[in-house]
Amino acid sequence: MRPALSIVVPVYCNRETLAPLLTETRKAFDGKLATGAWEIVFVDDGSVDDSLQVLRELQRRHPLDVRVVRLSRNFGSHAAILAGLSRCAGRYAAVIGADLQEHPSLVLEMFDKARADDAEVVLACRAGREEGWSKVAFANAYYWIMRRFSQAKFPAGGFDCFLIARPVIDALLRQPEANTSIAALILWMGFRQATVEYTKAARAAGESRWTLRKKLRLVLDSVMSFSHAPIRAMELTGLLTAGAGLAYAGAIVGMRIFGWREVEGWASLMVVVLVMSGLLLLALGVVGEYLWRILDAARRRPVFVIAESWEGDESSPPAG
Repeated sequence: MRPALSIVVPVYCNRETLAPLLTETRKAFDGKLATGAWEIVFVDDGSVDDSLQVLRELQRRHPLDVRVVRLSRNFGSHAAILAGLSRCAGRYAAVIGADLQEHPSLVLEMFDKARADDAEVVLACRAGREEGWSKVAFANAYYWIMRRFSQAKFPAGGFDCFLIARPVIDALLRQPEANTSIAALILWMGFRQATVEYTKAARAAGESRWTLRKKLRLVLDSVMSFSHAPIRAMELTGLLTAGAGLAYAGAIVGMRIFGWREVEGWASLMVVVLVMSGLLLLALGVVGEYLWRILDAARRRPVFVIAESWEGDESSPPAG
């Protein structure tokens, strides 16, 4: 029998919170959903600690509720989410983090909202965050960029957790894009949507592996996958620079013709050369980012590679 609800949890070096997460999930679901009506799919995204060993032990203890998928290396949280969605069996699938910053009761809230509103997508939007100011500031800047240049309907507080129905799962898995944002893809696909609000808690244990480098890459992927704003910005910069150059050239010719002043060449020439060189390299960098994404899509490499998975009492053979 297909379970009504699957919970997909991407895991990367979260050994301290995995057992508490499962315990809190079972408590939240006790009396709400019968055994066999839900499952939790942990996806180990190439963890370098003993997270996989913890997950395997949890799966052995709770074979009816827990599935474990191991990726062949670290592909990133978005790829891990897609891997979990590809192996989940529920009519609905919810995605939450492994760090207990979202309590499992949020999943039930989204599940109830989906059934009450006949929604195919339920977004868990943040009403607040119990985190440091730097993380909050970066997150708010990212959400503003998304609303301004990519997805106008992106929630002001953002969302990492969501619940999607089986038709949305299937549509998401058919998307061939590698360097993208799952959140933006879900909004782009449409479907009937609803929202719930929650406050994101501080981390219960461990340290965040969400580095500045990964954050900046997410910004680039999100904007360049759903917007032509960077290209248009370079076009506008080129037009403004060309206009300023023509005006300056006209001024120099006029001063030379009417003998208003002697034009000194070295300083002005170096300024023009340096500024124009910087603008050209910036423009080439923007074009290169788009070309890299085109090349990556043309190669049609899989977004993730599953090495092993465990469900029930047996393990499955490796699969891609």
